[in-house]
Amino acid sequence: MFNRLISGDLPKIIVQSESDFYRLWGSNNLYHLVPVDMAIKASAITTNLEWVFVAGYQATLNYLFPEKDFRGWSAFLFAENCEEFPNLSPTSLVETGSGLVLSGSKSWVAQSRFVQRLVVSVKPEKTFSAEVGGVVIDRHTEGVTITSRGPARFLKKMSQGWAVFDNVVLEYNRTFERPLIRKFGKFESHFMVLSILSFLISYLVMSPNNLLEKLISLCEEYVKVLAKFDGDLKRLDQLRPVVRDCIEEFLLQNEDYSSKWEKDKNLLFMYL
Repeated sequence: MFNRLISGDLPKIIVQSESDFYRLWGSNNLYHLVPVDMAIKASAITTNLEWVFVAGYQATLNYLFPEKDFRGWSAFLFAENCEEFPNLSPTSLVETGSGLVLSGSKSWVAQSRFVQRLVVSVKPEKTFSAEVGGVVIDRHTEGVTITSRGPARFLKKMSQGWAVFDNVVLEYNRTFERPLIRKFGKFESHFMVLSILSFLISYLVMSPNNLLEKLISLCEEYVKVLAKFDGDLKRLDQLRPVVRDCIEEFLLQNEDYSSKWEKDKNLLFMYL
């Protein structure tokens, strides 16, 4: 996929709504790709920063929480009890005679209208075993309710909401180990950078310049590391300042994107 990206073989597809982008994932077979290729292609063919975020986010979740037959969008549910939702209770996971029971709520769900799989983290003091980090469940599981809020302050085209779990009964095989929560934070930032680099390359590939050469070199480094499950993340950490400089250079050269990204630029640089 990297070779297709740098050869200009991933043409842009204008997608304005989240529903259209969701359908595009199916029509372009993005779910069948390995995470690195997923991030590259989904970012390269789009024109909006929201969908670049979705590309990196989905690639991360497929990388850390793979399921052979799953085809759809996932969300990592971590935040809970923010000031906006004072009545929502913390998430808990307990053992009962009928299996595990998930209760409580999460206050932020990305792509809330179309997400199908929920990776729900649970604090150590709120689960039956400190080694368990949480559970992976289908949004249509009995007792799960996802509500989308109004227009968001950032990534406005991407639906965002909250989730409530009302005594959701689960099997033990739906749990995941606690270290994966920490790994998600690390790998998400790197897959986001890969997605951003892929987007910028796809924008510049037909008009080669010095910036394009730097972006391609950086992207190749990210592909090499993230293609391995035990890749050298320290190497990618060292590249963050260079990536940031390249993004700032791109925005200086392309005022149209600089203005479009004005409100989301801070989110973009958060991953750097």
